[in-house]
Amino acid sequence: ECEELAWGDSEANARVKYEAALIVRIATRFGAASVWIKIAEARTRGAEIPLDPKRVYLLAHPDKCDMAEAADATAILNAQRPPEMTESRASASASGGVGSKAAVGARIAAARAGSQVRKIDPEDGKASTFEELVIKYDGTYSKEEVKEYWDFECKPVAEDKPESADTVSAPASQSEAAGEMAGAAAEAEETEQKIDPEDGQLCTLEEIRRDRK
Repeated sequence: ECEELAWGDSEANARVKYEAALIVRIATRFGAASVWIKIAEARTRGAEIPLDPKRVYLLAHPDKCDMAEAADATAILNAQRPPEMTESRASASASGGVGSKAAVGARIAAARAGSQVRKIDPEDGKASTFEELVIKYDGTYSKEEVKEYWDFECKPVAEDKPESADTVSAPASQSEAAGEMAGAAAEAEETEQKIDPEDGQLCTLEEIRRDRK
């Protein structure tokens, strides 16, 4: 939750660094009792938070961090003596960097895309998003139960496939082809020579018409 909020803070305000916002969010969320433990955990998840507590203070300080909660966060950080943070960056790499700004941003983008997906609820045959389904069954099932129902019972809404350009143009193409064939046949008939039984001479249909006018 803190990671997502911090990502939003940094996206909304270019002067706010993701790591600074994350420190502020952790401090105001967990308080003095566990703020430094949570900051250490954030580092292991991939956040670029410095090991030096003084640099952590500076990141969250109101003079450096343009957030309304920065002053409260600094006070919380000062309320407890920070432990020695010795975790290595290797641990962050091993965790896949899931707490880095890029990873959090990708996670949020995927969640937003998924929130637009609609499925059919087999109970009533109506289409809804996951969040709409959670609201629908609020008080009856937990969010975890609704998630399992969404994943395994609800079916994706069938999308109407648009007609392809080939399908749309097929009738017109066939009509044009038939017209061209008819025109070619008529032209061939006009130029074909046959023997006129009247005089035994070779002539075309056009010549016969002209002679008999």
